Amino acid sequence: MQAFKNLKAVLLLCVFLGIYFPYKKTTLGILLESSTLY
Repeated sequence: MQAFKNLKAVLLLCVFLGIYFPYKKTTLGILLESSTLY
């Protein structure tokens, strides 16, 4: 059951990032996006 909750949280995070980053392409958004690549 815990794994299902974790999967649900990851899916929500992916949806949030998919909506948030294209919508808010500010300097902060670009910095956060580039920081995840390292």
